[in-house]
Amino acid sequence: MPFKASGSDDGYPGDPSQSYCQHFRSSVEVMPMLKQPNKHHKINFWYDEPPICTLRQYLECYSKNIADVKVYVRDNCECPVPCDFLIYDPTISFASTSVYATERLLASTASQKLHQKYKRARETTARMDPLKFSHFRYLAAGMRSSLNSLRKVIEVSVRSRLEQQIDTLKSVYEEVNRVSSDKLYLVKWQKYHVDKNFVRARQAMEERTLMYLALGFQELSYQIESRIWQISHGPRSPEDNVTMTEDVRTGLFLDALDLINGRIDLADRAFANYTQLFGAFYNGTPIFRYKYEDEPRSENIYVTPRPLLNQSLYHNSYAAKYSRRVGVDINQFKLALEKYRTLLEKSYFQGNITDDEIHKNNIFFLSRGRVLYSSKSSFYLESIEYPSRILAVRIAELERRWRKFESNFQSMYGKVIKLTENLNYLGDTILGSLEKSVAEAEIYILHAHNSNINITKMEVARSLTSAKILKGKNELENFFDDIRSRGQSVYDDWSTLNTSTGDIWQLVLDDENLREFYEHRNLTEMLRDLTEVLTEVAVNFTQHRDDCDFRFELGNLDSLFLMSVEQMMDAMKAYITGSALDKDFIQNNFLQLDVYYKEKSYEQITQQRAYDLFALMCDIGGSMGLFVGASVLTICELLDLGLHKSVRHFAQTMNNPPR
Repeated sequence: MPFKASGSDDGYPGDPSQSYCQHFRSSVEVMPMLKQPNKHHKINFWYDEPPICTLRQYLECYSKNIADVKVYVRDNCECPVPCDFLIYDPTISFASTSVYATERLLASTASQKLHQKYKRARETTARMDPLKFSHFRYLAAGMRSSLNSLRKVIEVSVRSRLEQQIDTLKSVYEEVNRVSSDKLYLVKWQKYHVDKNFVRARQAMEERTLMYLALGFQELSYQIESRIWQISHGPRSPEDNVTMTEDVRTGLFLDALDLINGRIDLADRAFANYTQLFGAFYNGTPIFRYKYEDEPRSENIYVTPRPLLNQSLYHNSYAAKYSRRVGVDINQFKLALEKYRTLLEKSYFQGNITDDEIHKNNIFFLSRGRVLYSSKSSFYLESIEYPSRILAVRIAELERRWRKFESNFQSMYGKVIKLTENLNYLGDTILGSLEKSVAEAEIYILHAHNSNINITKMEVARSLTSAKILKGKNELENFFDDIRSRGQSVYDDWSTLNTSTGDIWQLVLDDENLREFYEHRNLTEMLRDLTEVLTEVAVNFTQHRDDCDFRFELGNLDSLFLMSVEQMMDAMKAYITGSALDKDFIQNNFLQLDVYYKEKSYEQITQQRAYDLFALMCDIGGSMGLFVGASVLTICELLDLGLHKSVRHFAQTMNNPPR
């Protein structure tokens, strides 16, 4: 007999006025008529179905009366096989609700009504059960408290420190950018000034004198040597076919003398140009007066890199050697020319010049020409072009350090901006959604016993476990992790920014070439001691770093808040899961008993007559056919004979009535 594990102790659902036991006893009379009991009862507990015993009915009614039922069946049953073999075994060997029955119940329309009733019962229990209601109120209060504390810290402390950090970074960037830009402008001005007013002067002097002084000195040596020989000894070979008259000798003498005197004059002017160029670099006095952009020419004297120009003359052994040797080599070259002039005059006036004298002077002149070329090239490379190269390197280094500073700044500034954007997004969306859900929970708690407020715990549970809240919770966790990791990164970046800022200040202040300009313009900021500035920058950056540090503002508030959210979400998920009318609910709250026969087969004995009338007739017919040859046709013939005799006798009787 099936029973359900939960339900009321009322009577049979089909007839509330009749108790189940009364119905059971009245059903005893019809029990012998059952030919084959149902193997499975349908689990449908509402309308037009057999009665289902409750647990109390089973214990108080069925178990007490089953013995009487068995006795009644045994005494009153007229079946060939005793009915006690067909009585159900009341022993429970296995009790469950089958999957088929569960799915059939869930698919029926009746389950919707049950679900609605169950939801109302759950809602009533949630409101009226003190333990459950107080636990929900405790979770909501904890969530509200942690949310308020977290919002206060985020909206006030963290936001203010982020904004302070942004303002501080902007201020640092503007200051370093101003200092770096001013320095870059001045160094570019210096390079332009050096290139145009110093190095270009060398180019002009080269084009006018220095380049032509030793130009073609080998050819010049040959020309002078040939003229001296011709003046002294006549034509070098008979093929020349030249008659050496006095006029010809005089013409050759004057031509060679003009050639030599011209080079000597060029040597004097070249030496004067060299002296001026050397003095310009040594004293820092510009030769030309080009101006830079809109700067007045009068300012060039102050921006001149005097130490650098002076240093270019002795910054290495080559510069120290050849910067002063060029003048000596010019004079030596001039001396070789003067010796040529002496030989020329001797050959013209005395006419007794030997090959050995001419050869020695040629060797001396050619060596002086080669030395002059070498020393002049070294002087240009190691001294004249040196300041321009150094200034170009300083410009490139300053730009490199600025790019490094800007890269560090952009990385640091981007992290702070990203945190600020995440914070704004957090306040506008995630915290707003959580605030709304907590407010709904508080409204539910406040008006839990007021039927006019149309809000249920299920609605609160669905709101607190929605995908939006779950996504917001995950984004909160990411934000808190991000604010700590980025906060640590920003904290460390202050040290990197301090280093890159110090590098720029070091390049700005550690420059004696602009000190005269700083003093002239009264730029006291640029005249400070480098060590003091670096110390000041380090102290300021450390203070900014500590004042703007937001890593520890949260403390453990985020953990407490996330814990309260998780506890609330777990409780709401459990409530929603517990309110579902599903397979687990049916199997946990309803029970189906499968009742089987004690024996699955039985033996039926039937009594029949061993020799009936039909068998007798068959035996008579067989004996007749065996012994007298009679058959069915014979019987028919006998019947026909008897019928014919009867009809004939009847006819005779009718025709001859008795008298």
